[in-house]
Amino acid sequence: MQLKEQAARVKKHVEEDRKETEDLLKQKGMIDFNDESKGAAGSEAVQITNDLYNRIKFMEMAAFFFAYAGLGMAVIEYELRYYLINGKFVEGTVEEDAPPPIGLNSHKKVRLQVLLVLNLICTMMTCFSILSRYRLSLRWKIQKNLLIPSDTLFTTKEYQNIIFEIFLVILAPIPGMQDEYIKELYPDLTDPTSGKKGAHAKLYYNWILLAAAMTFRMYLLIRFLISFTRFRSGRQ
Repeated sequence: MQLKEQAARVKKHVEEDRKETEDLLKQKGMIDFNDESKGAAGSEAVQITNDLYNRIKFMEMAAFFFAYAGLGMAVIEYELRYYLINGKFVEGTVEEDAPPPIGLNSHKKVRLQVLLVLNLICTMMTCFSILSRYRLSLRWKIQKNLLIPSDTLFTTKEYQNIIFEIFLVILAPIPGMQDEYIKELYPDLTDPTSGKKGAHAKLYYNWILLAAAMTFRMYLLIRFLISFTRFRSGRQ
């Protein structure tokens, strides 16, 4: 009789502990036994997580597409501007025999400006894709019970990564700054145009931003390629 009573007391304590644990997990939002759509406690809704993961991959591809589409516009604008200002130097000819520069008129300036505006639009779409990817990733982690439903981009500190990525992406040529430059003077060198002492060089701001964009946006290419490997599987 004593053994039966002790077993009953132990069973009662186990049931009480289990109920307290369930109540605590419910308060934290980690499980919800009343929601039939989630199935058993701790299990994931496979269909929902797969859909979220596919949307994350789509945003990954969208960020890559817009980033490099804008970069292509900026490169075309740079090449056209250089060709129109400096002329086309044919391989095997000396500088004196090269065709003269065509020059920039108002019509050509508008065309170049349109390319920079398209680059700006692509940059904005890239930032939007990055933000959407992080929001979907947060929902995916919550659905897989890696985070609790009350978590946000701020509580998980993911907003810091968002700011860092957007900072890397917005470093790109800007419409309206195509004629702004830094003038460097070299008093000891001879100017090839005038033949006098005091050569100078122009370093355009948009050229610096283009070089930065070509360098920093490489990480989006790497992310895009990794997204098709087993290291970025939806089951990880």
